[in-house]
Amino acid sequence: MKILIAASDLTPLISTDPAGQNGPVAALPAALQRAGHEVSLVGPLTRAWADATAVKLKATGVRVNVALGSDRESVQVFETRSEEGLQIFLLKHDPIFGEMADGVSAFEGDARAAVLFSKLVIELSRRLNPAPDVVQIYDWPGALVPVFLRAQHLPFASVLSLDNPTTNGSFPIEDFGLLNLGWEYFRPNAVEFYGRVNFLKAGILHADAVVVPGELERAAVQTPEHGGGLDAVFREQSSKLHGIPAGVDENVWNPARDPFVARRYQSSNLGGKAACRGALLAHLGLDKNPAGPVYLVDLAAGQDAHYLDLLASMLDQLLADDVRLVVLGEFPADLPAAITFQVAARKYPGHLALVRAGDERLAHVALAGANFQLFLGRTLRLSEFILRSLKYGTVPVVPAGAGVRQLLTDHQPGVEGGNGLVFYRPNGEALFDALAHRAAGLLRPADDWESLQQQAMIQAAKFTWARTAAQFVALYQRLRP
Repeated sequence: MKILIAASDLTPLISTDPAGQNGPVAALPAALQRAGHEVSLVGPLTRAWADATAVKLKATGVRVNVALGSDRESVQVFETRSEEGLQIFLLKHDPIFGEMADGVSAFEGDARAAVLFSKLVIELSRRLNPAPDVVQIYDWPGALVPVFLRAQHLPFASVLSLDNPTTNGSFPIEDFGLLNLGWEYFRPNAVEFYGRVNFLKAGILHADAVVVPGELERAAVQTPEHGGGLDAVFREQSSKLHGIPAGVDENVWNPARDPFVARRYQSSNLGGKAACRGALLAHLGLDKNPAGPVYLVDLAAGQDAHYLDLLASMLDQLLADDVRLVVLGEFPADLPAAITFQVAARKYPGHLALVRAGDERLAHVALAGANFQLFLGRTLRLSEFILRSLKYGTVPVVPAGAGVRQLLTDHQPGVEGGNGLVFYRPNGEALFDALAHRAAGLLRPADDWESLQQQAMIQAAKFTWARTAAQFVALYQRLRP
């Protein structure tokens, strides 16, 4: 199968940061290629590409001319290869792309750049031989690609992949002329959205499929809190909305070779997990050797204010027992419960640690050292954080809801296969029961606790990039005529 992947930011392919290299724009194409598919990528030739001394750019001799409103823009196409041998096309247009910073945010407020990029992806797809079976686009800067595919009746399936719809390319009506489409497209069933042009909305409506990074995220984008104003559009188009989790970043998040943890471990030998727990408590100055569990709350994973309020209301009751609670990150500025946490940290200095500014090392040390990680909300990166937690044998505690079962099976005493704790009512009693009774009781007997940790790690091992690629291929095949 021939697949063309378009992204406004391809710099993870030249990044020396393993975390960047294992993001979806870099890892998925490589996994698809390893599975035997022909994959090409296309993106703008930004300053980072031009400055990368290790990158060998070759002029293809192809120059593309496209209309951009009343103007015509001429763009050169360059080619290079990634370390994995992936074919990469880079679009050189210095006035718009040449000094552009990297990342989706570089396109923010720049309708000309996004329209030009989408039109160039279309022109490249028409010139490729063999022609692509599927054109996959990442995020809003290329979201007009499905619109132009439909308008030009091109026979390519389109897949729109989204990480974060809260920025969605909303522009005034004056920018509609850049599209060079008839006014029949400035309607609610096309690009118009409350009197403005909305690129992401148009892409959602015209793409053959829309993919978000997990079923949890699929549910989240259909809510006002996480839909970026397009939650009603996501709900209306839910039949084409798919949740495919990204693979676990083995080079970054892997307790068997993590350079930051006190002692490495794996599911078949969990001895190092206890050493990591001791190292975490010592690093934060918490009382050592608690009889109860060590809980982790990472605010970067996203937590609903409702559940943080519930947790704050039970701190005295929870911390009076021999447990430890570690909270990483900054509380939301408008969260009244933040004061309650600060008071509790002074009242229980050996039991509660609030770490506002952490670093990469602490994130790994905390994940390896905690027994449980609390996920008290729905965010657009929740699947990623839960899979990391499972990978480290740090049992997730989550409220029930749509999408949870894709990643977790609730632990039930005497029943094999559970890998997390799920509470089923959104109130303080259910949360307290999960923490003070169910979680605390799991540490005794030790055999059952070790089995639960192993099940968590076994579950995480299933979520590889090979599996992710296979799920995308299955989707592509369903979309092909």
